[in-house]
Amino acid sequence: MNLWPDVTAGKMMRNGARRSVAREPAPRGGRGDAIAGCVIFTFRPSRAFGYHQQSPSMRDSAMSDNRRRDFLGWLGASTLVAAASGRLGAQTVHAAGDTSATTHPASETWDVSWVDRIQGDARAVFDSPAVSDGDALWRAVQWRKDYRGVYPATDPAKIIAVLVIRHQAIPLAMDDSFWAQFDVGKDLKIKDPDNKDWTKVNPIRAAPPGTPDAYADASLEKFMSSGGIVLACHMAFMGRVVSQYRKAGSLSMEQAEAEARSHLIPGIILQPSGIFAALRAQQAGCSYIVGS
Repeated sequence: MNLWPDVTAGKMMRNGARRSVAREPAPRGGRGDAIAGCVIFTFRPSRAFGYHQQSPSMRDSAMSDNRRRDFLGWLGASTLVAAASGRLGAQTVHAAGDTSATTHPASETWDVSWVDRIQGDARAVFDSPAVSDGDALWRAVQWRKDYRGVYPATDPAKIIAVLVIRHQAIPLAMDDSFWAQFDVGKDLKIKDPDNKDWTKVNPIRAAPPGTPDAYADASLEKFMSSGGIVLACHMAFMGRVVSQYRKAGSLSMEQAEAEARSHLIPGIILQPSGIFAALRAQQAGCSYIVGS
């Protein structure tokens, strides 16, 4: 069935394409029988989209650009293959138990001893750049439960979860005193579920009495006591926490930082930045996921 109405050769279509019908009789036999009877479209960009018709030199330039793009595409694909091979090799090394990822001694300024604790069969780092009701912590806890449910023979001590608290989530690393003094609950629009007022406590620091077992594990203190590692971004700590203590007490930077550190939840380890912490955990063999 002919889907196109008969038109005279050279008649312009509405979209700027020229449509012509070949009028030579089709030769018999061979694989090219249908070619002579085909409908030919000559596309005119200048008419359809307002472009100017390209000169031969412009067409040559375009062909050269296409060849360059093809080369760059090939080069990019090769690079991706090489990068994937490198990641696979790194994962193989980590799977064999090498978690140091460096032979250089660490600075005494920063505590990176937590890296040596990443020795388990399953390792994951949960990135928490936003408060998000503590979702990153909940996901880390749930992942450990799920892993044990699927592989019940796994030693719980060998399921290593790392939580990185950084950026806007840094108040989650602080104790209840910080939350009460600076009205963090009001600032973050988090209410106490009992009295509906703005909360005066860190809602994920510890589970309140009477919390059902299904939710009691989703607290920082319980998470750390069961082997979880919690790291905090020092950059966000200085910008959001230390600055508040400095302003409130007219303190020097050193005094304000010392005061702020005294209100960091015990067990949480400050790192130079959250980015460093997340990447260092990956170097130690952890799979990465954004938790909030």
